[in-house]
Amino acid sequence: MTLFDPVRYRKGVGPKRSAALGRAGIDTLHDLLTYYPRKHYDRGDVRPIRDVHPGDSATLLGKIIAIRDRRTSRKMMHLFEVEIKDSTGSITAVWFNQTHLKHLFRMGDRVIVTGQVQVFRELQIQPAEFEILGEGEEDSLHAQGMVPVYTVPDSFGGRGFRELIFSVFKEVGSEVEEVLPEKILQSRGFPGRQQALQRMHFPSSPADFSEARKRMAYEEFFLLQCYLGLKQGQRRKLTPDVSLRIGRSLDFRIRSLFPFSLTPAQDRVMTELRRDLTGSWPMNRLLQGDVGAGKTVVALYA
Repeated sequence: MTLFDPVRYRKGVGPKRSAALGRAGIDTLHDLLTYYPRKHYDRGDVRPIRDVHPGDSATLLGKIIAIRDRRTSRKMMHLFEVEIKDSTGSITAVWFNQTHLKHLFRMGDRVIVTGQVQVFRELQIQPAEFEILGEGEEDSLHAQGMVPVYTVPDSFGGRGFRELIFSVFKEVGSEVEEVLPEKILQSRGFPGRQQALQRMHFPSSPADFSEARKRMAYEEFFLLQCYLGLKQGQRRKLTPDVSLRIGRSLDFRIRSLFPFSLTPAQDRVMTELRRDLTGSWPMNRLLQGDVGAGKTVVALYA
């Protein structure tokens, strides 16, 4: 299996999932590795239940020992409650008006929840996120460290998609080739491409992810600039254009129409415009500047 093999031949994908991946722009295994998470859950600090207090934001792991599904009498609000127990104590996870959850949880399931701890008759946590774990998954990619969360294509679940990317990276990640020059990597302190891609999905810390994100963003701009430079070189070779004659008298006549002196930046840009217009290739420029910098004057000159 190679990095640019079609993803449809991957075990467990199949025609239906392959079509869903294609709609998300994922056709090859390389496309899959460059389909980045939209965020990460930081599950690097799972705390014992006895150590949490009201007002804490905490990540807890335990076994379900009770499930309650009820409505409040006062506001007719639907409450779904799951009591979670670890070796140190128990806590109730509470969701409001999420009736679909009763089909997800079962007695004895191991779950990991992250949210705000509070007290209402008893110690409670309102999960901002949760995941149901299989047996022995406390140290898995679903429950430990920085866990990636994706915008999941149709026909996939979050866990299945995460496992697919992890397995593909494990098998063909070593084939990822560097595209940035070594000089740039060293001068900017960037990680290599293989390491950066791995950190985009499975970083060991938020700082690791931030470093990888900067490197991959830089790579995108670098490749875009290379492409534009090559296109410009081809255009200059293949599409000769009519050269314009711009003498000193014409330049002087136009400048004399402005009742003020030009700034050094305006003068520099006008010189570049004259050079392009007298060349043998089409001019292609973007004029950029702050409000009040004098862009209109330069445009009038052109």
